[in-house]
Amino acid sequence: MKERLYQSIADLFDPKKYDPDWGVRQPQLAAGKSRGRKGAELVGFYNEIRFDGQEPFNLDTMKLEDRLKTFEAFLKPNQPYQAFVPSLCVKQFFAEVMRGGAPRNAYKGVSYNPNLVRDGEKLDNIDFFAWAKGVQEKVPDFELTILDASPYQVINQMKDMDVPRDLPDSEFADWFYGLIEKGVEDDPEMKENCRLRGLYLRALLGATGINGKVVSALDLIKARDPVLLRAFEEACEWCGVRRSRSNSLLRVDRFVEYRRYGKEFSKTYTPAVVAEALYFMEQNGIQAKLGPTSEVAFDNIIADVMRDKSSYNFFWYSRPFEKYPIGRRNIYVQDQPDKVAKILEGDGKYAKWMNGILDPFSKEEGVMNKVLDVNERIRKILTSL
Repeated sequence: MKERLYQSIADLFDPKKYDPDWGVRQPQLAAGKSRGRKGAELVGFYNEIRFDGQEPFNLDTMKLEDRLKTFEAFLKPNQPYQAFVPSLCVKQFFAEVMRGGAPRNAYKGVSYNPNLVRDGEKLDNIDFFAWAKGVQEKVPDFELTILDASPYQVINQMKDMDVPRDLPDSEFADWFYGLIEKGVEDDPEMKENCRLRGLYLRALLGATGINGKVVSALDLIKARDPVLLRAFEEACEWCGVRRSRSNSLLRVDRFVEYRRYGKEFSKTYTPAVVAEALYFMEQNGIQAKLGPTSEVAFDNIIADVMRDKSSYNFFWYSRPFEKYPIGRRNIYVQDQPDKVAKILEGDGKYAKWMNGILDPFSKEEGVMNKVLDVNERIRKILTSL
């Protein structure tokens, strides 16, 4: 019986699980080359003999069954998307769950959506709510914090960032976030976009009923939250943010080349993302980040920052259709039934994926009815906020 459970646990970390769009593969449970154990053999060894020089887990059949269900909740073996625990933290995550200490929180950053004012929120964003819903069914006190990071679009719209020559280093973080605040305030469309994004995210949270909260990056920026300012200063050190010797333009040595909606993100977006992780860990004790596989390059930097601070987990999920979009083929919350039907009928794979991520939140039959049901509930909540 135990051998079967060892195999079932090992199968969840199957390296055949692969996202070809972003080259992400699930790392197998495997010991160092000198020992050579892997898969079910390694799970059994850790449970009965020894785990990294420590006492074995010594779990009986009932507890192994429980751990298997916990792993399944995080790794989603039967969903229309793939979930990964990367090599950055896979061994640590495995040990935490086996010892009965499954992660109790994570945060997810949500970037700018230029179509929000016109079309409303993308219903695709319900995928990370679906991931959290499954986790919470097994770990009821798990909480997802959602950060509305849409104001960072201000720095993406700047060609260069010109730093005042007389600005003291101690005031740089305050100046940087002040630039974002002013950029939002001076742009009526972006200001409205940020207002609506917060409302939509809270409406999605209400419609899905998951245990979580929405945090506004703009509110933190306006308040000049001292924890955020310190986090950004540290993030700048890790990313090598500095002023050019020849002029006052800002330089960033370590950054992620990231592209959304046909545009490249600013280099200064990277330290802002790293600062989020540092902020949530210090302010809220959040030691895990959730994100799509398209964002793994950011997590590689965050992992370096967190390495000597505390144990930290990353959870990645695939988003089919994200890398190679063809026109406007996503469903938005404000779409009318005729448009929804056209999109679903025109792309069977997308319809199947949408059906799967909506299934936890609607009892309606068929993907069309599920979309209309969930969209209607989101819109209803939206009008009450």
